[in-house]
Order: sequence, then C-alpha cells, then structure tokens
Amino acid sequence: MKKFTFSMLAAVMLLTCPYLGAQSFTVKQVMIGSGGSYANPADFVELSSYDPVSDQSVNFGTVFTQSVQDMMINDGFLYVAAQDSIAKYNANTFQRIAVTAAVGVNKLAVYQNKLMATFAYPVTENFVREFDASDLTFLGSIADISDESAGMLIVGNRLYVAVPGGWTSTTGKMAMIDLDSFELIDEVDLGSEAMGIYNLYLANNQIVTVNRSAWGTTTGNLTTINTDLSDFTHYAYTESIGAGIGVYDNLLYTQMNNGIGSVNLETMELEKSTVVEPFAMSIAAAKLDTVNGLFYITTTDYSALGAGFIYNLAGEEQNTFDAGISAEAIAIDYRSSVGVREINTQIALRAYPNPTHDVCQISLPDELAGAQWKICDLQGRIYLEGSTALNRKTLDLDMQSLQKGMYLITLRNSQAQGSVKVLLN
Repeated sequence: MKKFTFSMLAAVMLLTCPYLGAQSFTVKQVMIGSGGSYANPADFVELSSYDPVSDQSVNFGTVFTQSVQDMMINDGFLYVAAQDSIAKYNANTFQRIAVTAAVGVNKLAVYQNKLMATFAYPVTENFVREFDASDLTFLGSIADISDESAGMLIVGNRLYVAVPGGWTSTTGKMAMIDLDSFELIDEVDLGSEAMGIYNLYLANNQIVTVNRSAWGTTTGNLTTINTDLSDFTHYAYTESIGAGIGVYDNLLYTQMNNGIGSVNLETMELEKSTVVEPFAMSIAAAKLDTVNGLFYITTTDYSALGAGFIYNLAGEEQNTFDAGISAEAIAIDYRSSVGVREINTQIALRAYPNPTHDVCQISLPDELAGAQWKICDLQGRIYLEGSTALNRKTLDLDMQSLQKGMYLITLRNSQAQGSVKVLLN
C-alpha cells in the first residue's frame, strides 16, 4: 500500500459507530431492485423482497424505466432511485405511496423528514436536491456543486457528498452541505487519486471514501478526510476496487477484483483481497448485513442472466436467492428486536426531558445495574454506546452531537433489558 498525505489544518469530530448491534436488531427482509436486460427497453425495473427466515422471494412492484441506481429503507418505507424516477413504498404492505420524476437520480439519503438525492448524467446542474420524504414533493436544489454526484453521508447536520464527475473526469471532489439551511459550505478537490469517488463511510474520527477504479485497471485508492475537509490522505492498493459494501468490526468491505475484499480501518492496510472469491459474472450490487455478518450479492451479464448469493464473513456460501437480471440495488430492512431474545425481565424506561435538545437522563432500576447502553437511530445505526456503573441510579446521555430526530436508547445486562424512544429537537 502506498500512502499520500496532504496536511492543512487540524480537525476534530464526533466518532460514531457505522455498524449495527446484533443484540438490538433483526433483519425482516432484503429488498432487491432489478433493471432487467439492458438491450430490451421493455424490460422494466422489478422490485422484490427476500425473506431470509422462510427463504422465499416475492415480486411486489414495477418502476417503468430501464435501470435502478439505489434503494434505501427508512422508518418502514422503501425509497427507490430508478433512472428517471424516485418511488416510495410501504415496506410492510408493499403499497406504492408516491412517485416523482427525477431524471438522472443516483443515490438517496434521509434527514429528518427530507429525502436527499444526488444526480448524474444526463443532468448538467443542480446535482443535489431535496424532496419531502412523505410525498416526494420537490423542495429545492443546490446549484453550487460542480459536477455529477454519487454517495452521501450524514454527520450531525452536515451532508457530505461524493462528487466524482462524469466519465471524462480526472479528479474526485467532496462537498459539504448544511442540512438545516440546505446551503453548500465547501467543496474540496481531492486530486486524481480520488478519481471515481463513490461511497462514504464514517470511522475512527474521519470520513473514508471508496474510489472506484477505472474500468480495466488493476489498482485502486481509498481516501480519508477530516469532517471539516481540511486534511486528507490517499491510500493506494494493488487491487481493483469497486463500490463499497459496508463496515463491520472496523473492517471496510468493498468490491475488489470482482469479488469482495477488506481493509483494516485502523491501519488502512489491506486486510484480505479475497474475502469472497471473484465471480464469473459481474457483481451488480452487494450489501453487508451487519446484524448477521452476511453479504448479499447479485451478479449479472446485464443481458440474460442474473443470480443472488449469500456469503458469511469467512467467504463461505450460505444460500442463494432470486435476483433477476441487472439487480443493481439492494436494501436491508433492519427492525428493532427488543424483546425477541429470551430475557428474564423487560423494563419500560423513562427519559427526561423527552423531547430534549441536549442531555437526556434515564432512571436506572436495580435490575439494570451495570448494563450496556446504546443510542441508535430507527434504521439501526449505533451512534453512541457505553456501560453504566453498578451503583448508578441515573444515566445522563449527552446527545448534542447528534442530528435532530428520533432515537432508540436500549440498556441490557444478563438479567434484564429496557428501551425508550427519545426525540432530539
């Protein structure tokens, strides 16, 4: 690995955990979007749900366009970005709630009650836009971002956007947006090493960018950058790097050489180039199930064939699922599993004040002495965690660093478990 460093200013940031806690969440379903045969304009985007418990798949929707760019699930709703449209579905009933025109839509993210979307070709301006998450009404756009945009990351009230540009671009950029005012704060050119910047992750006090290798090349780069965009470092690898897949136990998993590889986020050294061996067909999409430690992978020839595979973190195939042709989007539906496991005592916790704008105090019953606590959003991402002292009667949690919204606070020890939802406003 070759390392390139660009030092500007020192920065600090809140560290949050980018993966879920297996004790608090379960996977209800895995949703797949298949674009169909690229050569057949009448082969539209098909949506399906795979139940990992029953091992059954069901098709539930069609978006009448030719490709799918992204799918995400938030608070029981599925959002789909498909070439020229954004669609919203109820993830429980599969009923379509809303659809809106969005030519060139690429990636999606949710902040409070707003849906953020990045845009790429054939769009030539307004590469980041916001919509009402409830009915997909267009709310506004940012004209100052310089080029086609891809993956997003929300930290507090800041939105970070990967700006790879078009296929002729020779550099990669990152934009930072104030989500409360929806205004551009800064855009930084990260240089040619960040060409193909695509996915963004938060780990170890910095943002990690996955920069997709150019077609046919055998080397790749990752970049780390401070949250104020003042200081960044490039890391070079002798492997072809594709899209990011997810983070688990401080390992970043990416598509690598048409298989799956991993990078240690503490050292940024290559951990393993072949966690999952390369596939015969191209990987269309891959997602990491961070509750069960599984990879959901779709492969395709983009013409007539498509397949879905499930692998564990050891690279062992566990199962297959129906995927369709060109299944380029996967979303994992995490649900709270509080009360699912057999625990002797379930306790209803109380939080004060609730809502809060900074510190929240939890009263601790004797049954939860020495409990582990976690603060998660409703998608299952852990933002803060720790443990309580054996003799404590209250737990004071400082939530000022988190973005506004609803959070689930859980406490658990070997004998009891409790939870409470807290609104941060």
